[in-house]
Amino acid sequence: MTGLKTGTVYPILERLEDAGWITSEWDTDLSRKGPRRRYFKLAAEAVKYAQEYVSTQRPKPAMGAGFQSRKLA
Repeated sequence: MTGLKTGTVYPILERLEDAGWITSEWDTDLSRKGPRRRYFKLAAEAVKYAQEYVSTQRPKPAMGAGFQSRKLA
């Protein structure tokens, strides 16, 4: 295994791959230094469902320069 804690993104990616939503492959470039990379790609069959889900999410307000905090009563 990767040795990563269970709270990281990798268990989520593994579940999505098991469900068929994403595919993955390991980097095969042996000349690159450092740990091997694993590349994830959204499966073609899942694109429609991902787009539908994203379209239902409300955008979060930006907390940029004009942000003012308000106290709740």
